[in-house]
Amino acid sequence: MAESQTLQRMQYASHHVQRWQNNRNVKELTQASKGFPVMLRTQGLAVAVATLDKDKKKQALAELVAHWLLNKAPVRSLHAANQHGTLVQQLLGACATTDRASYRIAQAEALALAETIKIYAGAWNNA
Repeated sequence: MAESQTLQRMQYASHHVQRWQNNRNVKELTQASKGFPVMLRTQGLAVAVATLDKDKKKQALAELVAHWLLNKAPVRSLHAANQHGTLVQQLLGACATTDRASYRIAQAEALALAETIKIYAGAWNNA
């Protein structure tokens, strides 16, 4: 099961990071992806995603993480109670209303995704 989750995460990250090639903010996204795992560890999921989302040049990374956690991750511990707003807003709402165990599971999944994104972003974008 863990191998399957890793493979799904790798395929998701690979596909979406390749699409950054068409984004005019590819350098900023690549740089943000390099620091995102540390940001998650030090600030926590909600603060890290909110910080990325407030910077227009880094929003694509915040949206990528939100989409994965709410819609694509094999284990989804967070559920958006409110379908209004952006995916990032839905993720932040879910973080604010969930229990501690579910939040930790989501944060661990976000960290695993962030590490994978970091590898692909560095390989494809050479920033």
